[in-house]
Amino acid sequence: MLQGILSSPSRKGGMFLFLGGTRSGKSSLALAWSERMGQELFFLATAQASDAEMEERIQKHREERSSNWKTLEWNGEVFPGLPASIEVALLDSVTLLASDLLIREWEKKGPGPSEAPGLEMVEKVTAEVLRVVDELRERSRFLVVVGDEVGMGLVPPDPLGRTFRDLCGAVNRELARWSDQVFLVVAGLPFPLKSEGLPD
Repeated sequence: MLQGILSSPSRKGGMFLFLGGTRSGKSSLALAWSERMGQELFFLATAQASDAEMEERIQKHREERSSNWKTLEWNGEVFPGLPASIEVALLDSVTLLASDLLIREWEKKGPGPSEAPGLEMVEKVTAEVLRVVDELRERSRFLVVVGDEVGMGLVPPDPLGRTFRDLCGAVNRELARWSDQVFLVVAGLPFPLKSEGLPD
């Protein structure tokens, strides 16, 4: 599927971003893309098994990966066991990373159910997400990032939902600026939004 649709990544290294909606195929494409870059493969997982249904989803994703992948799981602060230097890292997904950091910040502040968190929280959590990704970028020869495009649907009815939507938009916009190539995945098809060599 990738042949003829996605150009080959530069062998010198870089950062690549796959965005899309739920079940769009972005993770599968990012996985195949990553496997073309090298043999030392690290899957940086951010999903947490909060219930049986989520545990089943995580297990299914694990089964899709070959034995070449080493999985490291986000613990709320770092990816334990992350080497100082990595050939290929796949972060899936930055959206769940952002969600985890937002909820942690929300719980620390303790707003009421109808209290708006404000742009200050969006900016603070955005900076934290970008700090984590930037560290991964520094450690990885190739960094592939998967994220959700959540801003095309209905406006969430609650403050936390609207904050999450704003957060995802801010994070995706900055990561697209950092990336050498960006793809929007729709119905399993990747549409190139940015190619290597284009100005930020």
